[in-house]
Amino acid sequence: MRVGRVDGQFVINPTIEQSNASDFDLVVAGTKHYVNMIEVGAHETDEDVMADAIEFAHKAIVEIVGMIEELQKKVGQEKVGDTHLPDEALVQAVRSKVAEKIRAVKGQPGKADRSDKVKALLDEVILELAPPVTDANAPYALYVQTKQKQSQIRAVFGEVEEAVTREAILAGVRPDGRGFGDIRPIVCAVGVLPRVHGSAVFSRGETQSMCTVTLGTSSDEQMVDGLMDEYSQKFMLHYNFPSFSVGEVRPIRGPGRREIGHGALAERSLVAVLPDLEAFPYTVRIISDILESNGSSSMASSCGGCLALMDAGVPIKKMVAGISVGLVQEGNKYELLTDILGEEDHFGDMDFKVCGTAMASRPSSWTSRSKASVMT
Repeated sequence: MRVGRVDGQFVINPTIEQSNASDFDLVVAGTKHYVNMIEVGAHETDEDVMADAIEFAHKAIVEIVGMIEELQKKVGQEKVGDTHLPDEALVQAVRSKVAEKIRAVKGQPGKADRSDKVKALLDEVILELAPPVTDANAPYALYVQTKQKQSQIRAVFGEVEEAVTREAILAGVRPDGRGFGDIRPIVCAVGVLPRVHGSAVFSRGETQSMCTVTLGTSSDEQMVDGLMDEYSQKFMLHYNFPSFSVGEVRPIRGPGRREIGHGALAERSLVAVLPDLEAFPYTVRIISDILESNGSSSMASSCGGCLALMDAGVPIKKMVAGISVGLVQEGNKYELLTDILGEEDHFGDMDFKVCGTAMASRPSSWTSRSKASVMT
């Protein structure tokens, strides 16, 4: 459901004219009881207003879900079950061998160290429960059977690691040992590259972004021929995620879905604070190269992009920062995690990226309303 606000009133599915006059552009997706996706671009909107807009959108979602359920009852089609579940005995065997060992690894600092220890546990349990076939004269069927069992063990191991990680978080232990509201150490530097208009490096824990800014004339604007009328774009943020940032080796090709989405996300966070065309007529391009990644690299791009803009002398209206908040929930018990890691993103229930400017004062109900918006 798309929501705008015109003259202080929320509007469901605004027209193009209403969207142009709106304070923000909010898209919400959800189920009958929960919100599970939020995307919004705004010109500095209060948290209370945004929470009200999300609740307003969810009421419309509930109506649509009711119509879908009505159609479902009329059709009467049964859901297709999963017929490829692993053997329960194998699940219990893997769980009994690795659960406590994985639990001992969680809570220790260092992404690489945790990853190496978990991988060693996986290799150990595979070697014990499904050792590779070394007999050259063994029948081919035995090779196939062993490979299938190893694949099942990897799947079960992943489920056990997820369960153990979530249990640890709900018990108060994050994978790197931080508290729920703790932010990893932040290091910033500007002017790191001598031959560009502006540059900055932003590091938050094991996530690091190097941002560069290039200024151009009106002839450097990007012409966009999209669904609407053709228009020119004077501000662009492009995001690169090379494989070495996560310790992998793979071919470097063109941007994929992830790179395009993260670049658009960080771009949306900065476009609202750019100076007016009359005050600063230049075309601006930011490139964010992720040098190391362990969660929230798009938010590092927002922070680093803001620093690089200032280093380039772009008179932005306000400074922008971004951070990612996670959620782990089992039943009625849940925890919100500030500045999430890659593990918490992978095993958690939510990756909620939020960018904004500093406010003179927060609304009195900010804390409670923020939790309510997550748990709608």
